[in-house]
Amino acid sequence: MARQGIANAIEQIARERETYFISQLGRLRLETSIRTIDGLLEDLELKNLSGCKTVPDSWQPKLDRLLSALPVEPPSPLKATGSTVRLMDELFQLQGMLLRMKASRSAEMERADAAIEEELAAQLSPGAPRPLLG
Repeated sequence: MARQGIANAIEQIARERETYFISQLGRLRLETSIRTIDGLLEDLELKNLSGCKTVPDSWQPKLDRLLSALPVEPPSPLKATGSTVRLMDELFQLQGMLLRMKASRSAEMERADAAIEEELAAQLSPGAPRPLLG
């Protein structure tokens, strides 16, 4: 009887860890996407200031990498065609959407993340009891 309770508790902890790591992965993808857009915007601004008014075709792989890493669909397709200012506007719009997503994390979610981080740290510290099944 007690073993069943322990097994259930261990399974619950495993599910919570998985949920936590998925949440952290989503947060990392969001933050990485925001930083990537920052770099692209900086490069486009320099191109624009140096007189390059159209996006070079060589930019499409950069945009494709960004698109593959985004945690959401962009509001408009990102193509290495047209003016640098147009692409900058699209990237600013996408970045704004990502920043709003990042800011919308509730205080409750932040507290839950902190509690799970504390639990994981306690379990990974020397002398902490190790799970029986894992």
